[in-house]
Amino acid sequence: DGRMPEVLKAIEMLVPKAEKVNIPIISPVFAPFSLISLSLVNMVNVMMWLKTDPDLYHKLAKKAVETGVIYAEALIDAGADTIFYNGGADGTVKLDDFLKISQPYSSEGAKKIREMGAYVVYHSCANVKHLLKDMADIEGIHCISVSQEVDMKESRELVGDKVALAGNVDPTYTLVKGTPEKVKEEAKYCIESGTDVLCPGCGWGPTTPLENMKALVAAGHEFGKMARLARK
Repeated sequence: DGRMPEVLKAIEMLVPKAEKVNIPIISPVFAPFSLISLSLVNMVNVMMWLKTDPDLYHKLAKKAVETGVIYAEALIDAGADTIFYNGGADGTVKLDDFLKISQPYSSEGAKKIREMGAYVVYHSCANVKHLLKDMADIEGIHCISVSQEVDMKESRELVGDKVALAGNVDPTYTLVKGTPEKVKEEAKYCIESGTDVLCPGCGWGPTTPLENMKALVAAGHEFGKMARLARK
C-alpha cells in the first residue's frame, strides 16, 4: 500500500545514521494470524471462520505468511537489521487455538525471515501468560517482546533460557504519564527480572516526553551490568 514504500524510504535514510552510532534498525511485520485478524479482515469474521469454514482461514494464513516474508525481505534489503514480528492478536485466543492457528504459521514465516539474516523479535500484546511457554517454541525467533501486562520476572520463569526477552516498561502510565525517576525505577526492575532488551512493553506513545525516552536509555546504561546475560 502507500505506507510500505514510505517505510522503505525511511529505513534507507536512517541506515547511515544508525551505522554511525552503532544501533540497529528495527521494522515491524505482522505475523500471519495478526495480519488476518487485525488488518485484512477482522477478529469477528476470523472467529466465525474457525468454527464454520476453517479451511478458508488456513488458506488465507498461508497467503499471509507469504505476504509477510516478501515485505520483510524488502525491509531487510533496505537496511533493516531486526524484524519485529507482530503477533499482537495472540492474546485474544486460548492455548489450543494458538497452537493451531498462530504458532505454526508464525514459525513458518519467522524461519524464512531468519534465513535472510535478520534478527526476529516476536511481539505479544496483552496478557499472554497462558501462551508464553509455547510462544517460546515458535521456530526462527530470537526473542519475545513481552507486553507490560505480563510481569517480566514471571515471563522469564515461563520461558527459561529458550529465547531472549524484550520489554517491558509500561508505555502509557510510566513512559507517557510518569517521571524520569519512575522510568528508571521500572527499567531497573525489568533488567533485574530477566529482560535482555530494555524497551517499552509496546510501541512508543506519540506524546511520550523526550526526557522519559532519555531516562530509559540512561537506565539501560546504568543498570545493564545487572542484566541476565551480563552476569554470565
